[in-house]
Amino acid sequence: MDAPAHPRAGGAPARRRPAASPSARAVTYAVVAA
Repeated sequence: MDAPAHPRAGGAPARRRPAASPSARAVTYAVVAA
């Protein structure tokens, strides 16, 4: 699910899902770290 969004659009999905903001950021950082 985060593959299409990617780290660049990490902020976009987070805004759409404010409740998953922390989770989305955590996943984004994990992808960037990987």
